[in-house]
Amino acid sequence: MNVDHEFVVIPNVIKQQARMRAYEVTFDVPAFRTNEHLHPSEQNVARLKFRYHPRRQLVEFFSFQEYLSRYAGLSMTLEQACWSIVDDFFESLEPIRCDLIIQNELSDSANVAIHASRGWIDAIQLTAGSVSPLEKKIAAPI
Repeated sequence: MNVDHEFVVIPNVIKQQARMRAYEVTFDVPAFRTNEHLHPSEQNVARLKFRYHPRRQLVEFFSFQEYLSRYAGLSMTLEQACWSIVDDFFESLEPIRCDLIIQNELSDSANVAIHASRGWIDAIQLTAGSVSPLEKKIAAPI
């Protein structure tokens, strides 16, 4: 993991294979912080939107929030933090897919959006009539 943290996880009791579609969990954090220059007055503050399609486990929200708060003391850009979060989450919980968008307004009023994703988009929203054997294998829990 890029940030030392143990996520609190909850077993996912919803059987996705029977439903043949994934569902989505979304977090919207209005004040995500990193410290790009190791000086407290130069913190990056941005809006973070995170969504994932769980497989076997769900993350407990306060655990995820605590994990995100650890980035305030790290010297890294928002771009580095974006990929770090996606990689840590994916390696810990093994979701079907996760997406992260970090939005930041710069001092000259320009808006920046950073997007990172990881996972399998083909396994999301499968319909019973169009499911091939390969798609069933992709959508099946690990």
